[in-house]
Amino acid sequence: MYWLSSPTVSNEVIYIGSNNHNVYALNASTGSHIWNYNTNYEVWSSPAVSNGVLFIVSSEGTVYAFGQIAQNVWNASLSTNITAFMSGNASADILIQSVSDLESDPVGWHNISLYANLTNSSAFEWAYIRMNYSTLPPKVNESSLKIFYYNETELNWAQCDVTSVNETENYVWCNTTHFTVFGVFGQEVFPPAMPPVRVVTVPGLDFAWVLVLFSLAAAIFVFNRARGSSRAQ
Repeated sequence: MYWLSSPTVSNEVIYIGSNNHNVYALNASTGSHIWNYNTNYEVWSSPAVSNGVLFIVSSEGTVYAFGQIAQNVWNASLSTNITAFMSGNASADILIQSVSDLESDPVGWHNISLYANLTNSSAFEWAYIRMNYSTLPPKVNESSLKIFYYNETELNWAQCDVTSVNETENYVWCNTTHFTVFGVFGQEVFPPAMPPVRVVTVPGLDFAWVLVLFSLAAAIFVFNRARGSSRAQ
């Protein structure tokens, strides 16, 4: 077993995700086991705690919340293609809007025409974004799909720190600590590589000898042809 996420400490408890599909709660002072939960998938994301609620995302994109969450988890969606969840307070709200006049694609990546501008009315610590797709451009490799956010300071696209694709259910997800413009990009599908060409060399056979052998073969061909013509007469 090894750890895939960074630990989070809250109220003397360490929370951390693992490659064995579990999220663990450990005593921060002694390291002793308190509880664990099996998500059935590897846990890559770092846990986040807000208002006493622990949030974790498994590698296939499911959000798990542990605690009293009835008034602490908020979500919004846009035409069922884009969904966002975040921790917050009762005044929290998420607005998802379509985007136009987009910047150029990141170098080496291709967009799939799936973007959204996310804003909210109050501060939050952690959010999960899920963007569903139906078809892809032929040149885009589905397994490479990632969510990028637009960096308004650098004025360019940057890949989200924790993002992956679920090819079975056709969505890409990420978790984030801020809202901005988000987009889905994939890398190009490359054609199969040409098999390597083997060049066979004969030791000691230089170019001069190649010319001699070629000339000899040509002379034999001409002789045999002339001989066949004389017999026919």
